Amino acid sequence: MKPRAKEIEESDEFPWDMANQFFKDGYLQILIPRHLGGMGKDITSFCIVSEEIAKVSASMSLLLIVQSVGTLPILIFGNDSQKIEFCSKIPKDHLIMAFCLTEPLAGSDVGSMQMTAMKEGDQYLLNGKKNFATNGKEFLEKCGKGLVRISINPLTEL
Repeated sequence: MKPRAKEIEESDEFPWDMANQFFKDGYLQILIPRHLGGMGKDITSFCIVSEEIAKVSASMSLLLIVQSVGTLPILIFGNDSQKIEFCSKIPKDHLIMAFCLTEPLAGSDVGSMQMTAMKEGDQYLLNGKKNFATNGKEFLEKCGKGLVRISINPLTEL
């Protein structure tokens, strides 16, 4: 990575070759349990790896961080079938996670988010806008399913 660090930082292209190497090395599935194909490491290990990568390339460290930010909610709050469906596919299919939080009127204030979801049959219709999606293009090219942070009206059943 070091020989390409400057190029990666200045480029407007996603470094797929480096992402594939990170998958091979286990970095993009560092927090995923071993039985789901990950490395099964703890948060401290994740922080050490992120920091070491950042010493060479901030962009490549961000790739690792966004990957984990997209994976952790599933690992923490997902049921077993969701963990199997999503987390086992990340290392197997080299899925890139995306992070989409910022809204036009809320910025990055989670408490002020306005995007909602309404159940329609067996699917949810999202209503609202997000401003940025880190790794959004790369995520949609490979995955097609995602985890979105929304506000839920406590009086509305999802």
